[in-house]
Amino acid sequence: MNKVLKIIILLLVPIVSFAQIKVKGKIINPITEKGAPNLDFYVIQNNDKWIDISETNENGRFIFTLSDDELDSLSSYQIRISDDKYVEIGYDFDPFEKLKLKIIAEVDTSYIPRDSLMVYLGCTYTSYGFYYPRKPNSLSELPADIHSKIENHLLSRLGEKFYNRLSLTDGEIVDVNRLHIVDPNTLDFRWRPYTYNLCFTFRDTTIGIGLFTAEMVLDSLGDIIDEIQLPNVANNLTKHNIISLAEARLIAIRENHFQKGTVVEIDYDKDYDSIVWLFIKTNYNDNNEWFSSTLKIDAHTGDILDVDEADGFWIR
Repeated sequence: MNKVLKIIILLLVPIVSFAQIKVKGKIINPITEKGAPNLDFYVIQNNDKWIDISETNENGRFIFTLSDDELDSLSSYQIRISDDKYVEIGYDFDPFEKLKLKIIAEVDTSYIPRDSLMVYLGCTYTSYGFYYPRKPNSLSELPADIHSKIENHLLSRLGEKFYNRLSLTDGEIVDVNRLHIVDPNTLDFRWRPYTYNLCFTFRDTTIGIGLFTAEMVLDSLGDIIDEIQLPNVANNLTKHNIISLAEARLIAIRENHFQKGTVVEIDYDKDYDSIVWLFIKTNYNDNNEWFSSTLKIDAHTGDILDVDEADGFWIR
């Protein structure tokens, strides 16, 4: 009897340890009613642990595999589309039903295709191991006291007119306790994760800004850790004005700092408490050396703030 039992166990172990489920489906664009091609998406467990990254093919179809250590009948599973053209929300699915999924994606009506004549500054993200933080799309998604605290601070710093240009469109809300449960390795972080990493954006296509993102970091009480990356407009009303990309380019040309291949960026400079236009020239020589020069222009006044020089070697 013992020999038979041992044989049965040996036969069962490989079957259990290599159990897996293939999940198939299609993501539909609701406007075209056709498959949404080449979309990246995350596979999430319990709304906050990413377990896979996949994409749709040219017909909007996808297939991915969940291994036995990722399968749990007590867990929930979601697909979250990672594409600017669509709202990033969780679409629940049950892998144990083994049905072909049909997901109707929600189009982001605020999406504007990128224009090569504009500049863009997007939101940056922090890696939290396997933990997948919640992403806010509005201040109303935050607790009421945190919402009020942030709004009052931004109004006092930016003034009502500039504040009304902003929208909270992205960021990360981190449940620190849950973070350490999902990925215990995060206990070894040499930095402290904070609760709110918020990305506020505005655009002004009339002056060449396709998107400007200002980030702000707060703790669980809503106290500021990193100030919003925008100038203190309320204390200096000249900061409300932003010169256009075309005007900044003329300044760069005047300073002999614009050539074919010059990269143009926009950013916030904490030292000057100003939004700045950056014109970056990079040249290479036959000795595998590169030389970079960055002209920094105050976007509020048009003044030249600095010229940063850098150099190094590159590998063919």
